[in-house]
Amino acid sequence: MASSLYKANATVFLDACAASTNATNVTTAATEVFAVSAYNAAASVRFVKIYNKSSTPTVGTDIPIAVLAIPPSGFARLDWAKGMYMSTGLSYGIVTGAANSNTTAPTASDVVSLTISYSL
Repeated sequence: MASSLYKANATVFLDACAASTNATNVTTAATEVFAVSAYNAAASVRFVKIYNKSSTPTVGTDIPIAVLAIPPSGFARLDWAKGMYMSTGLSYGIVTGAANSNTTAPTASDVVSLTISYSL
């Protein structure tokens, strides 16, 4: 749905995840997120967790505001046509479990082509 990206002026792209929670801070200012997408090469579900945070998230402690569940050997996408407002910043992490407390890291290259489109 390219129409959902009409206001996005920046994109973060992760070619392939590391064998860690991939805790990453993207922006340190108020941000609107328009889309999150990724492919999961693993044989079980992987989760990209999005945080309203202006620093690197503490995956397993911080509470995500959105979670992208990516099916085994599949693609998933979340879209917000008018943007999802983040008052403090944009961060993300990648884990193997859905629970907010999950800290189990995926295997390297489980999640590939993670794309987050956003606007400051």
